[in-house]
Amino acid sequence: MYPETSQPVRDCYHIYSDGTRHSVLFESRRDKIYAKNLLAILAFHYHVALYAIVIMETHFHVVVRDPQEKAGRYIGEIRRLLSKYFHKSGRADLLGKGLDIAWDSIMDEEELMRKIIYVFRNGIDAGFPLLPECYPWGAGRAYFQRENMENYHKVSDLGVREKARIFHTRVDIPGEWYYDDEQMLLASSYLDTRFVEKALFRSQKRFLAFLHVRKKDLTDLDWECASKFIEEGSEQTLRNRAAALAGQLFKAPVSRLSQADKLFLAKEMWKSRETLSRRQLARAVHLEPALLEGILH
Repeated sequence: MYPETSQPVRDCYHIYSDGTRHSVLFESRRDKIYAKNLLAILAFHYHVALYAIVIMETHFHVVVRDPQEKAGRYIGEIRRLLSKYFHKSGRADLLGKGLDIAWDSIMDEEELMRKIIYVFRNGIDAGFPLLPECYPWGAGRAYFQRENMENYHKVSDLGVREKARIFHTRVDIPGEWYYDDEQMLLASSYLDTRFVEKALFRSQKRFLAFLHVRKKDLTDLDWECASKFIEEGSEQTLRNRAAALAGQLFKAPVSRLSQADKLFLAKEMWKSRETLSRRQLARAVHLEPALLEGILH
């Protein structure tokens, strides 16, 4: 059982890319280092607090707090710069149709703790054979542990040009951040571990209680992430089908049809079981959902 809590949280989000779209994306160590550094640097630039981070071969996750409503710009810049990175290295084919990124609001402390733990555990749940803090592309020993700083270099020791070259950015990242010999920024430098440890979990025992999640909870969280992309993909397919059928029946795009013709189109698609969701169908044919509720059975 999880420790009970019902305290609401504000401005917290789980941001993640679609891992079902790519057989591999971040295929090399250099790819993962670039992506992880990028997520951290852009979060700093847009004043987005990072609570958790992980880079997998096919996707990434971050848990953030965004009181200044900059998450949209944060996501847009992640998408733009990752696309630029793969195009520049001649591997645009890895992106397929593009990098799809979603974000979900987090409503209370319990959900926030579950999402942080989910991201923290992502490596081992995907088959990494060691403890989650040993997974190199995640939070590492940021939570309730401390790194030996003798193994790291301080950003303040770099000149402006060298810093820009190493981290591929003109953002003036904090001098007190640390990085390793592979030029990967240390997660505990930029994760808001003080909030995670002191204000959220509040003790190692509580952190460990959430760390031992049930398999069902992991499955539910995996489905929560995947279902949004599946739903969006199926809705686009539905829109394409509506456009094709409108052209076939009325020789016009959906947007130019009369309400009566849109209703006829909806009925035809409903009869052929194009979807089982009246709301999705209403969006596909440009009608208010309430118009379909009473006529489609």
